[in-house]
Amino acid sequence: MDIMIHQSNGIDVVRTLREKGSYSKIIFLTSTEDYVFDAFDVQADHYLIKEKCDVNKFQEVLSNVLVKIQNTKNDFFFFEFSGNKFLVPLKDIYYFEVWNKVVTINYKKSREKFYSNLHDVIQNLNDHFFQVHRSYVINLAKVSEVYKNQIVLRNGAVIPLGKTYAAAFEKALLKFVENIMAPDLKVDF
Repeated sequence: MDIMIHQSNGIDVVRTLREKGSYSKIIFLTSTEDYVFDAFDVQADHYLIKEKCDVNKFQEVLSNVLVKIQNTKNDFFFFEFSGNKFLVPLKDIYYFEVWNKVVTINYKKSREKFYSNLHDVIQNLNDHFFQVHRSYVINLAKVSEVYKNQIVLRNGAVIPLGKTYAAAFEKALLKFVENIMAPDLKVDF
């Protein structure tokens, strides 16, 4: 994207996109250095000056951004319900609950329902998610407290911990904590 656009500038356009929830990758290719620090504010992936950028540099930057896109491909959960399509960032999801083949996805301050089963849902999640009950899959990053037969998430939701899932959940959570280092986690097994 260029910085100099007819009645606006590229920074303002990208700022508006970000405010509307866009996760688009942005490379500024422009003739001015004046906005290089503003590009950081809108989380641009790169800022190139036309006069200083050759084809090799542009290809290198574009290739790096394409790798980022490929790596983030699995950072979203997609589902459909009643003709509506939803794309939810995995980091925003607290848990999934299933009842009679209706899955409820709980994320941020929203709840949506769709038809599926937990097995199919789990196939589309990353390793931050774990099944803790026959009807529940939680985001390990959202765990606040763990008790003998229940889990409290950061949004206050209380999720049952099934006996058959408890030992595997304990191992998965400890591994997750070792990798992420969540200092405010209370674990009471």
